[in-house]
Amino acid sequence: MFCICEKLFKKLKKTNPPPPPPPLPLPPPQIADRAISTIIAMLLSGDTEVERHACCTIANLMEMVELHSRLLEERGISPLIALAVSDDLNCKGEASRAIANLAANADIQQVLLREGALSPMVEALEKADVNCQRFAALCLANLATTVSSQVKVVQAGAIRPLVELAVNTKNQLEARRYACLCLANLSATIANHSSILEEDGLTALFSLANSADAMSQFYVGCALANLCCSINNHELVTESGGLQAIITLAYSTDPDVHQQAAAALRGLSVSDSIKMKCVQEGCLEPLVRLLASEDIEILREVCAALCNLALGDENKFEIAKCGAVPPLITHMQSEDMQIASQSCACLATLAEMPENQEILAREGGE
Repeated sequence: MFCICEKLFKKLKKTNPPPPPPPLPLPPPQIADRAISTIIAMLLSGDTEVERHACCTIANLMEMVELHSRLLEERGISPLIALAVSDDLNCKGEASRAIANLAANADIQQVLLREGALSPMVEALEKADVNCQRFAALCLANLATTVSSQVKVVQAGAIRPLVELAVNTKNQLEARRYACLCLANLSATIANHSSILEEDGLTALFSLANSADAMSQFYVGCALANLCCSINNHELVTESGGLQAIITLAYSTDPDVHQQAAAALRGLSVSDSIKMKCVQEGCLEPLVRLLASEDIEILREVCAALCNLALGDENKFEIAKCGAVPPLITHMQSEDMQIASQSCACLATLAEMPENQEILAREGGE
């Protein structure tokens, strides 16, 4: 299980500019220091428009990790958090963006939590403003990359508004994507699983499983793979329609999504009560297709999933006749020991059924 941390960068439109002039010399450090000090002072000007522009400038500057310590030295976090609770949604959105960029730095996260950044971010999720929603969700997703911060995020009641943000198809896709990223990061810790499931997190994840956005699918796949690592979640995941969502992800065109979908199926396949259901709902076809992958991580997950599924007597013949035998024989000779051992174990289990022995012999497994 793992977490993903993101930082927001401005996207610049490509043009064909004239040749650039010679670069100007960098300003002396003391000039840059004074500039940051001045901008921070503007955050407290009392003029909404000035504060908004100053906040936007800080948000842009905080895309540079090397400036984070300088902001701390100038005690710039408190004014940012003050603007994060502003009634002006533009100020609130830009403050959320600045804090989200700071939260991408693990060394800053505890400072943000001590200064009280968490509550304004949770509150911003429910604002009817695109910037507030997406940057608050991104901030929480970045904070949720460490276990110590995850505890605070869950205690602050962030899961419910994250779920509501992700599940509402009227919300901007990027905001929904970051909400799923946060849920995925939180799901990397098993202790958070019950909170996610109790707040109907599965519905939020399923709502983006069919998305055309590859990153959204990847985050959904990460979350489902993490949740499926715990056998205690298997029944609820399958009863809620999770198998179809995972199978949908397995048909994605993105290899990273394939790996997460295969990992989720591998996790579910350890439950004896679910093995047959996996096959009945159509997981074999995408798994066999993924046996053609050249990605070692994907193959490890797929071969392990098939090996687990083959332990169910009712699945043995289905696996043998679905075209899995030839690629498994090939992977039995893999240089990767995990792939080779799982392939061998799967074929050995399939061979326990007399009907399959002829198939194995015909395909070259004698």
